[in-house]
Amino acid sequence: MVRNKVFIISDYTDRRAALVELVTGAGLDAAAVDSWEGWSGADQVLPAGCLVLSVAAGGLTCPERIALCKAMCTSYPVLVLTEVGDVPTAVEAMRQGAFHVMQVGQGQYGILQRIRQMLEYPAGSSV
Repeated sequence: MVRNKVFIISDYTDRRAALVELVTGAGLDAAAVDSWEGWSGADQVLPAGCLVLSVAAGGLTCPERIALCKAMCTSYPVLVLTEVGDVPTAVEAMRQGAFHVMQVGQGQYGILQRIRQMLEYPAGSSV
C-alpha cells in the first residue's frame, strides 16, 4: 500500500479535478478515475493509502454499487462525499464501513483534514 497516495473516484469531472488539485497541492500523490466501474481492478495497478468517493445523490441505492462500496471500505479507509442533504446515501456509506462521510459543501479544509486522518490510519487495521 502506498501510504501517501489518494485514489479519487467521481462521476463529476469538475469535482474530480478539484479533488486532485487539492490533494496534490497538499503535497500528496493522487490518482483518479471517472467512474466506480473504473476503480474495479485499478487498485491492483494503482495502490493507494485511502480512497475518496464522490457519490451522486441516491448513488448508493443499487445492489452493485452497495457491494462495490463495501469492497472498497473493506480494503481501504474511504471518505465518502455526498450531496448536501443526501442522508440515505450517507447512512448507507456508513453501513458499508466508510471511514468518514462528509457533505460536499463542508469545504476543502475539512476534506483535506479527513484525507490526512485516513492516511495516518495504521496500515492493515480494520476500518
